[in-house]
Amino acid sequence: FKIEGTVEEPSPIHKIIIDDKVCLNDSNIEECVNAKEYSWDSENSILTLNNYNSGRIYITTSGTSFNESKPVKIHLKGNNIITEKSEYSAIHSDFDTEISADNNATLTVHHSNQTTKQNQAVSIKKLLTISGGNITINNNYNYENDKQISTFNISAYHGVIIKNDATVNLNALND
Repeated sequence: FKIEGTVEEPSPIHKIIIDDKVCLNDSNIEECVNAKEYSWDSENSILTLNNYNSGRIYITTSGTSFNESKPVKIHLKGNNIITEKSEYSAIHSDFDTEISADNNATLTVHHSNQTTKQNQAVSIKKLLTISGGNITINNNYNYENDKQISTFNISAYHGVIIKNDATVNLNALND
């Protein structure tokens, strides 16, 4: 038995949740493509934030293995703010992820978790690359004397690369 020809791999399907709204799936892809503060380029796997000021961003997969999925990029334009006050990370990705920025673009993350013992403002399951821009992560862990809490401003399982004059400020707060 011999198979001739080529077999095309299925293209990875990314599932994007922005501020608790699933904005990328078969039924409502236009919500991500045409939104004012963000857009999704599915061909190149780029989520662009343009003066975004809202809640968490969660990037996962729909229908493919994580090992076969292509990396994603979060591209910053203008001044962007992500605020998340829950046990969820403000930014989560299951893929190699690059955060890139236009000149003078910023990202400020305000994360507050008072419900679990592990607190991750940014959680990346693979490699995180930060390329340009000014990133500030404020992680409020609200430490109580009777609890041990692990606080991570950035948790990236395969490491973090900071390049192209990117500035990253990490603040662990106890309010």
